[in-house]
Amino acid sequence: GFLTRKFEKLTKRLEAFLKPAEGEKKDDAFQKTSVTLILETGLRAVRELATYEPTCKKVAAHTPKGSLEVTVLPDGPSAHVIFGKTGVKVGRGPAEQPMARMAFSGMDSAHQLLTGKLDSFMAVAQEKVMLSGQLPMIDNLGLILDRVEKFLK
Repeated sequence: GFLTRKFEKLTKRLEAFLKPAEGEKKDDAFQKTSVTLILETGLRAVRELATYEPTCKKVAAHTPKGSLEVTVLPDGPSAHVIFGKTGVKVGRGPAEQPMARMAFSGMDSAHQLLTGKLDSFMAVAQEKVMLSGQLPMIDNLGLILDRVEKFLK
């Protein structure tokens, strides 16, 4: 059945994109798919934690209201988080009027940072990620994202 054969294959394929094996050379299409899946999965996890986990709920409540765009230059992928009075929403593509923006300099930089191979402070110092707008939004997003990993262990 689906759960015993097809679902297992699907989860192994997703794992290959979400947790790429060390040392394997990946082509551009693999890297873009991996970055897109990690980015969208991470932001959707932020929404869930901001809704149900007490600490993240407090962080989200004290985050400036508006949208935060996360994008890979020059052509995406892009996604956004909207911190609002009624909670957190997530969307694909660029935000209409972002209050804050986190832009990766390219696909390789995004992949390195999102897979934990590049420290976020080093990425900013090396201009592999550019931050602009309401920086408290980006800081609070980072606080919630840090808790995602704890829930996956």
